[in-house]
Amino acid sequence: MKNLIKLLITVSLLILSGLLSCGKDNPLVAPTEFTIDNFPHEIGTVWQYQKDDRISMTTDTIFVRIDDTTRITDDSLLVYVVITDFVTALGGPYDTSYWYFSDDTLSYYKYETDTFIVKRKVIFPIEDGAVWNSEVFPDDSNEVIENRSVTILGKTYQNAFHVLRTADGFNEYYTDNFWYVPNIGDRKSTRLNSSHIPLSRM
Repeated sequence: MKNLIKLLITVSLLILSGLLSCGKDNPLVAPTEFTIDNFPHEIGTVWQYQKDDRISMTTDTIFVRIDDTTRITDDSLLVYVVITDFVTALGGPYDTSYWYFSDDTLSYYKYETDTFIVKRKVIFPIEDGAVWNSEVFPDDSNEVIENRSVTILGKTYQNAFHVLRTADGFNEYYTDNFWYVPNIGDRKSTRLNSSHIPLSRM
C-alpha cells in the first residue's frame, strides 16, 4: 500500500512538472498584428508626451486628447477632434487635428487653406512586413520593419511595431519613425530632427 501511495505521488509530481515545463516552453503568444481595435479612440482618451526638439534643443510636455466629434468635408465624414496642448504654449491649444476611422484605415486631417487635408494614413492591421502608401505625397511609403520589445523612459513594452515612413515633397526628403503598441497606440515617434516620447497614457 505504501508503495502504491509513493507511486501515485511520484506520478502526480511528474505530471505537475510536465505541465509547468510546458508553460515555460510555450509562453503566451504575443499578438502578431496590431488591429484598429488596439488603437484607443474613445472621446476622453488622453496621452501625455515628452517632446524633445533637437533643433531648438528644448524639452516640453504636451497633452493629446480626443475631445469631441464633428463632421467635415460637407458633413460627409464624422471625425474625432484631437487637441494637442503644450504645457508652456500660450494662447490656447497648440494644435487641432481630425481623425477619421474607416474599415481598416485611420486618416489624420488638418485644416489648412480653407480645406481639410489628409496628412497621414495608417492602414490596419499593422503586422510584420506590412507596406502601404498614404497617398499624401507621391512617394509616401510606410513599412513595418520590425516587431520587438522597446524600452521608453524606463518602461518596457514587449510588443511594439516599428513603422518607417518615408516621403518626398517640396524638394525635401522626410523620414518618420513610429512605434505602435496594442491598446496604447503611438508610443514613440521621431520625425526629422525632433522626437516626442509619451510619458504615460492617462
